[in-house]
Amino acid sequence: MVASAPRLPVFVLAGYLGAGKTTLLNDLLHNTLGVRIGVIVNDFGDIAVDAALVDAAIDTVTTLEGNCLCCITDAGAIDGMIERLAQPRLQLDAIVVESSGLADPANLARRVSATKVDRARYAGTILVVDAAEHAETLRRHPQIAQDGKVADLVVLNKADLVEPAELEHLREQLSVSSQGAPVLATSFARVDPALLFDPVEHTPPRFGQVTLPFETLSGTAEPHLHHQYDSLSFTTERPLSPAALLDLLYEHPGGLYRLKGHVRLNVTRGPGASKHPLEVQSVGPHVRFARQRAHQVDHTELVLIGPGLDRQLLTDRLEACCCETPKPADRTAMITINRYLD
Repeated sequence: MVASAPRLPVFVLAGYLGAGKTTLLNDLLHNTLGVRIGVIVNDFGDIAVDAALVDAAIDTVTTLEGNCLCCITDAGAIDGMIERLAQPRLQLDAIVVESSGLADPANLARRVSATKVDRARYAGTILVVDAAEHAETLRRHPQIAQDGKVADLVVLNKADLVEPAELEHLREQLSVSSQGAPVLATSFARVDPALLFDPVEHTPPRFGQVTLPFETLSGTAEPHLHHQYDSLSFTTERPLSPAALLDLLYEHPGGLYRLKGHVRLNVTRGPGASKHPLEVQSVGPHVRFARQRAHQVDHTELVLIGPGLDRQLLTDRLEACCCETPKPADRTAMITINRYLD
């Protein structure tokens, strides 16, 4: 049986006016990973995107410099835009839906996560917060405190404009309001694209691909972006408990934001079961499994990524997942994994 192609990840990019969403988006569009990104800008009347970056009319698709594709649309027809950008002929690797600074990110995330486009999957919400203005914005608009509940990653932008003690207070506050989502402090909305995307090779190479080092794209060199996050590799020949693994993925403990690789599970019969390890990708609590497209791996090998990753805690949690003999909860968990199986 030939496995279907992986579905296109669709991210929601949210945040209040002036937080830095468009700056972050611009940098992602100029990534050096070879990733082709389609963009949907929500709420045309409120967008604040450089005309040099977005050169499109409402409800049209156009090729931009760097071969990024952009749809500009009003609050409706998000699924229609996703359908158009997910067409295989466009050869996109990801879609970003940028919310208006005045929109409700929870509503937009719900709509994207409920997409009926077979070739696309919701990959989580990135919430950008202005560290310098957050307290005043909350005072004027206390309802935005609820925005964190939908976030899978919080980008605490303009961290250079506040004192260290205030920054740490904001980190703790946002960690609570987002119910434990990783909080990444940054300046100039610089987020390493490798935190969100895997490198991709296209043949022929992407037209207009930016070749400058990523840290030079905004004109001022900053500390290397890979210092913003940690990664942990985990390999074992022992099978994992599906129930314990799902608990870890749902909880995203210890600063975990992304997990990718292959998992060999202790249940090899029944719904979703496989005699060989399954591919796994997760962003926050959003999980996807797939059968290997070419049988290459016979053991568990994972890479875990996140800002401020608690390596020891995650290693201990993964070791605790190792279990030779399936338990009733593991067989039940395989039914859940079957729902996530591409």
